[in-house]
Amino acid sequence: PKPGGPAAPETDAVSSMDARFWAAVEQEDLSGLVDGAGLTADQPLGEVLPLLSSWRRQSREQSTVDAWRYRVAWKAVADDTGAPLSGTWLVVAADEHLGHPVVAGIEAHGAVATRLSVDPAMRDRAGLAEQLAGAGEAAGPEGIAGVVSLLALGQEPMAATLDLVQALGDVGVRAPLWCLTRGAVTTGRSDAAPEPAQAQLWGLGRVAGLEQAQSWGGLIDLPATPDERAVDRVLALIGGGSGEDQAAVRPAGVFVPRLLRASANTTGGEWAPRGTVLVTDATTPFGSYVAHWLAGTAVDRVVLMTPEGQEPTEAAVTALGERAVVAPCDVTDRAALDALVRRLADEGGPVRAVLHTVGGNHLAPLDTIRMDEADARLAAKVVGAAHLDAVLADTELDAFVL
Repeated sequence: PKPGGPAAPETDAVSSMDARFWAAVEQEDLSGLVDGAGLTADQPLGEVLPLLSSWRRQSREQSTVDAWRYRVAWKAVADDTGAPLSGTWLVVAADEHLGHPVVAGIEAHGAVATRLSVDPAMRDRAGLAEQLAGAGEAAGPEGIAGVVSLLALGQEPMAATLDLVQALGDVGVRAPLWCLTRGAVTTGRSDAAPEPAQAQLWGLGRVAGLEQAQSWGGLIDLPATPDERAVDRVLALIGGGSGEDQAAVRPAGVFVPRLLRASANTTGGEWAPRGTVLVTDATTPFGSYVAHWLAGTAVDRVVLMTPEGQEPTEAAVTALGERAVVAPCDVTDRAALDALVRRLADEGGPVRAVLHTVGGNHLAPLDTIRMDEADARLAAKVVGAAHLDAVLADTELDAFVL
């Protein structure tokens, strides 16, 4: 997302901190500044100053961290007519989506729409590359002006789109690729929660945009039922007049993501782990790090889940001491997860927080990724999160960290 406004001055956080201090002085209630320190207005100055000095130092450090925090907000932009479409545009979709209103709109706006039918169930990168090469030859000397993918509207959107991105690279198509989704993002209260499979495709698209910028067009999220005006807005974006490569078309207009500075954390409160904390995979580097971090808290028990046949690092178990409970359990096995959560509750220590540490970074160029490998990683992370959500639906949690 593009920046949504100027950076806030560094003095803003400091001014907020000073205002909080003087408000406490005027109210003669300093206890709220240094939680748990027993600080009161009638203490000798020699006792108060070290505590206030420590509080100010910690507050300044927190202000620095707050200055690094941003959030994504969706902002409406004015409709743009865009550049008129021309040349041959390749539309890649399953059979049932080749008659989508956007396809007719491409032709109505003056371009030629060449339809390429793809069966998402047939995973054939080489075969798709041959089809794309044939379409390029049929387009004549001017070649393909652009590619519009409607594969997200069918089955296996991630796999089908990955095949398309890789096959386009195989045959050297440099025309911009636009991927159209439906329900991938939430722009406001009127939108439903994002559809996970569609949202994943946006993640794939952002990576494609970074690695293959010369042949990337963008991502456009469609309304549930696109009318003529919505189609016009989509084609204006594809025409490139706005310069946006991520957008959501809604009945109210076009929305684009903007990066805004997040509000400073002025509450002073921090999550303090308590009771039983579940770490879903203590064998990963992040899981081991989390276990060490929890060892320095007042948590009663840390359940270190491990896939079958694997063990957490000895250092993590040693750091936790008697508070560590090693539980061989795969988070993708819902029955086993349900049994573990029930057993913990029966033992008098219901789960208070979950740290979902399954999965790890697998760095590889997009062109070399195999979907079966990606599926295995997604299953552990995404399916595991869904199982945790279902099993702990009636459990009051302090934190659920993904």
